[in-house]
Amino acid sequence: MRKTLVTKTIRVTHTTPTEHQMHFFEMAMQEPLIMIERLRIVDHVPICVETSWFSQKFDSLEHKDLNGSLYSILQNDYNIIPYNGSKTIELCYASQEESELLDVPRGSALMLVEDLVYDSSGTPLHISKQVVRGDKFKYALK
Repeated sequence: MRKTLVTKTIRVTHTTPTEHQMHFFEMAMQEPLIMIERLRIVDHVPICVETSWFSQKFDSLEHKDLNGSLYSILQNDYNIIPYNGSKTIELCYASQEESELLDVPRGSALMLVEDLVYDSSGTPLHISKQVVRGDKFKYALK
């Protein structure tokens, strides 16, 4: 059975990087990152709050329609293909904002998935954090 995925952009802003983000992006000094926060919805059920951080090189993303595939935008508009990276998965608990967006009680157990993604030349591309409803979504790894 085919499922319908909808992506809604919540906010696009500039943010001060954490030490972890500065290390990943190999930043010599602190410069703002573009932060994109989106809600992922499957068959009218909110399943994931996704936050992605990009370097200033991608500032023009804030003027794009981000309600579809970010990777399509990267490929078509920037000629960049995400290549590899690392993924961590851990348990977290819904904040007030996450509980409202995901329609779950505050403090509900959620999956926190963090991706550190590089492009095909090994350059840091983006960090993404997904807060996912475990009652509506299953992660399968190979």
